[in-house]
Amino acid sequence: MPMKSEELSRYICGINKNYEILTIAVFVKGNTMRLLGPNGSHLVHSSNNNDIIGCMREAELVWKLTDVFAVARDRLDSEDVKEKIEQLKHTAAQLKKAAEEQAARLKEKAQVDAATSNRWRKPV
Repeated sequence: MPMKSEELSRYICGINKNYEILTIAVFVKGNTMRLLGPNGSHLVHSSNNNDIIGCMREAELVWKLTDVFAVARDRLDSEDVKEKIEQLKHTAAQLKKAAEEQAARLKEKAQVDAATSNRWRKPV
C-alpha cells in the first residue's frame, strides 16, 4: 500500500512580536500536522493536531502570534480574506504605535527619575 502524501490543508495568519503579518502553512499527512513558517517547520503535538483550533494555538506559541485566524488553502486570495489581512495590518500598526509610545514614556520617566535621584545625592 502506498504511503499517503503530505497535503497543504490551510494557512494560519497572525501578528508576530515584531508587528509583522505572518502566514503559516499547515500540512497534513495521515494523523500528523506540520506547520511551515519563518525559521522552518514544526510538527504539531499530538494533543493539538486533532483540530484547527489546537493547531492555531500551537502556531501562536511557536511563532508568538496574536490575532490569529485560519484560512482554507483555496481561499487565501479571496476578497474577504484580503480584507481580514488588511485589518490585521491595521491592528499591527496600532499595536506597534502603542508599544513605541509606551517605550517613549518609560524612557522619559527613567530620565526624570535619574535626574531626581542625582539631585539629592551628597557630593563626594
